[in-house]
Amino acid sequence: MAARTTGEEEGQLVSSDTLQASGIEPAAGLGGLAEPPVVCAVKRALADDGGPAPEPPPRIAAEGPPARASTAFRAPPPVDAFLERQMQQQLAQLAAAEPPEPDERRKGFVLFQAMPGGLFSAIVHMLVFLVLSVYVANDPTGARSVSLQVVDAEQDETDVDEFVEMVVEEPADADEETLEVAPDQAFLDNVMLDPPEIAHPEVMLPELDEVARELEVEIAAAEAKPGRDPGFTVGEDARGGLARRGDRRGQALTLGATAESENAVELALQWLVRHQREDGSWCFNQQLGEHACVGCQCSAPGPYADALNGATGMVLLALLGAGHTQLEGKYRDEVAGGLRYLIEQQAPDGSLMDPSGNLYSHGLATLALCEALAMTRDGYRAPATATPRWGDSAAPANGGSAAVPGPPGGDAEGNPSPAGGSSPNLLGFAFDAIAPVTLPELTHAAQQAVTFIERAQHPAGGWRYRPRQAGDTSVVGWQLMALKSAYLAGLKVDSKVAARATRFLDMVSEDRVGSCYGYTHGGKRPYLDINTPITATTPIGLLCRMYTGWEHKRPGLGQGVERLKFWARPGKGLYYYYYATQVMHHYGGASWEKWNSFMRDYLVQSQSQQGSELGSWMLDGSHDDAGRLYCTAMAAMTLEVYYRYASIYSKESVTTGPRR
Repeated sequence: MAARTTGEEEGQLVSSDTLQASGIEPAAGLGGLAEPPVVCAVKRALADDGGPAPEPPPRIAAEGPPARASTAFRAPPPVDAFLERQMQQQLAQLAAAEPPEPDERRKGFVLFQAMPGGLFSAIVHMLVFLVLSVYVANDPTGARSVSLQVVDAEQDETDVDEFVEMVVEEPADADEETLEVAPDQAFLDNVMLDPPEIAHPEVMLPELDEVARELEVEIAAAEAKPGRDPGFTVGEDARGGLARRGDRRGQALTLGATAESENAVELALQWLVRHQREDGSWCFNQQLGEHACVGCQCSAPGPYADALNGATGMVLLALLGAGHTQLEGKYRDEVAGGLRYLIEQQAPDGSLMDPSGNLYSHGLATLALCEALAMTRDGYRAPATATPRWGDSAAPANGGSAAVPGPPGGDAEGNPSPAGGSSPNLLGFAFDAIAPVTLPELTHAAQQAVTFIERAQHPAGGWRYRPRQAGDTSVVGWQLMALKSAYLAGLKVDSKVAARATRFLDMVSEDRVGSCYGYTHGGKRPYLDINTPITATTPIGLLCRMYTGWEHKRPGLGQGVERLKFWARPGKGLYYYYYATQVMHHYGGASWEKWNSFMRDYLVQSQSQQGSELGSWMLDGSHDDAGRLYCTAMAAMTLEVYYRYASIYSKESVTTGPRR
């Protein structure tokens, strides 16, 4: 047993040595991994003796998890002498071998290897300079060639200053003209020239009395100027832009009217005057009320019977447009009667609205008051009568035009004769005036009406049926025209009102350039074909654009005029024709000539020519269902366009913005 024990110990010792020699720790370091070799050695020893195999020793539990072989310390293996000698031989061969770079560099371009990059660049630039020095551009003085001589400064002691560039000139042709050298302007500017002797003219000083009179005239003209900063662009002259109305016949026939069109206007005014009622008003239902057309059977009465302010204002505009005012003209008494009616109907706040006409009526009535003031404010020296001049005359039995005699003592044309007696008025006329229209009350009524328009404007810039209601283009047109006439009459007009109105026009524009306009809103499309149908709101919008400052060259204005010219055809309605005619007249040119030829002849041919309707119109276009009186007044104003307003873009008109 002692021998076995010794054998077991030897086997265990051999196994430990072997493990240490191979770099593996014994059982103490690796736990149960070193036990199997010991058991195998004891089993072999017992097998040789023939005895039974003893029980294996019990395993000892490890205190912790075994360490990984990759993380355990390993002793370096012994260096093999053969491998070391082989590595030393390879290093010796590499050291003895010659690198291949010198051979390859010898094969390269010598110029790039032999000199630095800076020297090579200098040589290239020198060659370029030499080439440029030889090349000579053609000289306008005649030089054709240049000789260049190069010498060695070390061998030749010639002075450098002696090297002169030799220019070889070719002889000039006999036919070639000799060019003269222009004088030196700088030299001429510095030459002192003797000033010429100028004989001083004799100065004539004006007399002091003449200077004082001229100064008084200038001061009076400055005080009589119309209102300031209105924000409007309008045609202007000595009578507020309405001076042409005084010379109606002379102006019309030279500006596109004909004798037939002027006769049509005269017949229309006679028909309108015959239907003025006893209180000085007019009614869209011309059959109502007492007037000179006794037993009136004129057809197509209008439906707006209670819009008396609107009807009166519209007829007054037709009379004023032909040059008749409350002071002068054949129908001065009818004009005075209409103005008196409007003044008496005005509310304390300035409103001239009536039940069915609303702001339409207010705009028309205000426009009439302002135009009457603009036409008479500078020449208003005495009141005119408010008594109608039809006297006791009646319409003829055949229904024709009734005679309109003048006032007592007047001539056949209705002009008053000089007064007899002891109390002539300032004009030298004797009137039957019981309620004359004075300048202060006309000015006050017009200013109050203008102020009401300004207060009635919606914050977005428009007007509609009632004050401060969101606007529509149709009502806006009448209000802006009234404000424009107020400016011509010298009334106070708030410039912010026109500025807000332009924002409304931007809102209702149908395209981005402003050549077409809607009713209460617009599409603002990038492009709108000219074939797109348009209504009266388009010429209304364009006319408002003219009044609020658009220049003649504005693209939207030019395209809008082309639209109106394209749609120049019957059936559009007098409301459309009235505004479109004003736009075309202000714009002028070939477009106006084409439009005028169509519009003038169309209205002349469509006027009634018989019976009690002689001189009136009744068309079937849009809005023409307002009645015969409406159609007649609108048609007459359309034919009066030649002298109704001074053209905005004409040379004789003031076309700038607000006057200072």
